[in-house]
Order: sequence, then structure tokens, then C-alpha cells
Amino acid sequence: MNVCFFIGEVLEIGKFKFIVNPKIHFKSEITMKIKLIDGNIISVIAYNEVADYILRNNFFKSKVFMQGNLRSSTKKIYINIYHIVKV
Repeated sequence: MNVCFFIGEVLEIGKFKFIVNPKIHFKSEITMKIKLIDGNIISVIAYNEVADYILRNNFFKSKVFMQGNLRSSTKKIYINIYHIVKV
């Protein structure tokens, strides 16, 4: 497992998606663009309870600390968030 930790600022919050297909493990999803403290911009995805938490709390333009792991799909690498808090 490749656990990673990031600190950065939320630049953009994507649309909240709700998936109704029972064959899919994830039920809700939200995407974000984060500018890290070193200047890099990354895409992150949160599922289920973490996605709901991000939607309920205003994270736009907030400094955040995230824990997640690296994932890849069709030539894209993204971070799957497990934990996020405002700094």
C-alpha cells in the first residue's frame, strides 16, 4: 500500500456525483484540484463519507491536510483521499 500525506490549498471543487449502481463499491464521489505547498497542482478524489464531509464543509480556498493513497486509471494518476482536515 502506498500511503501519502499532502498539505495544500483547495483551488477547485468538482461536482458531487452519486452512483446508484449496486455492483459498484463506491456510492458517492467528489473531485478536487489542490495546489501543494511546493507549487504542484494535483487532482484528488474522495468517496462516500469523506466526499459527504467535503460537500458539507466549505473547503474552497482552504489550507488542508490530506491522507490518501495513489491510484491510476487510463493514463491518469490521482490521489484517493481517506482523511482531510483544515489547517
